[in-house]
Amino acid sequence: MGRNNLTGLFTLAGVIAAVIIVSQLSKVNPHVVPPIGLSIGGALSTGAFLWLYPTWRNLRRFRSLPLYKVDSMSEHAFVHYVASLLTFNGFETVAPPGAKTLGDGLIAKKRGGRTAVCCVRSTGNVSQAAIRQAIEYMQRYECSTSMIVTNSYFTPPAIALSRSMGCELVDRTRLAEWIAEFDKYYTSNARQARPQI
Repeated sequence: MGRNNLTGLFTLAGVIAAVIIVSQLSKVNPHVVPPIGLSIGGALSTGAFLWLYPTWRNLRRFRSLPLYKVDSMSEHAFVHYVASLLTFNGFETVAPPGAKTLGDGLIAKKRGGRTAVCCVRSTGNVSQAAIRQAIEYMQRYECSTSMIVTNSYFTPPAIALSRSMGCELVDRTRLAEWIAEFDKYYTSNARQARPQI
C-alpha cells in the first residue's frame, strides 16, 4: 500500500476517533467542544497536506522544465514525463496490459477512447519505424487511435505515413507548447493561491 493511501487511512481513522471523543465529551461538558473542534481542524489540515504534498511536488518538479533537460532524460523518465503532461491535458494514463512499467509506451484514456502512445526520446529525426510501432501498439492493445510523442522532429516519410495511417504526431514544437501550457496553468494557480499583500 502506498504512502498516500496509508496517510488517507490514518487521517480518516483520526477523524472518526475525534468525532466519537467530541460527541462523548459534549455530553459531559459542552464547553470543551470548541478547543477539540480546533484540534480536529488541525488534524484534518495536516492529513490533507501529507496526502496532497507528493502530487504538488511532482507538479513543481515538471513546471518550467526546459527542453534541454527533456533531451537529457532517460527513456523511462521521458515516458513518465509525457504521462504527466497527458494527465494534465485530461487523459488517464496507464501501462499497457501485461506490462509492469510504462516502458516506451502507454495507454491514454479520454472520454471512452483509448490511445496507444509511443514515447520516443531521440537525438535525430524520428523515422517511419516509430509510426509502424505505434500502429502495432494500437492494434495489440485494442486502442482506437495512436500517437507518438518525441523531443525531436519527424522525417518527411514518417509524416506522410502517419497521415495515411491516422497516427497523431507530437514533435518538439508541440511538446514545448504542452510544457508552456502546463507552466502557465501552474504559475497562474500558484499566484492565485498566494495571499495578496
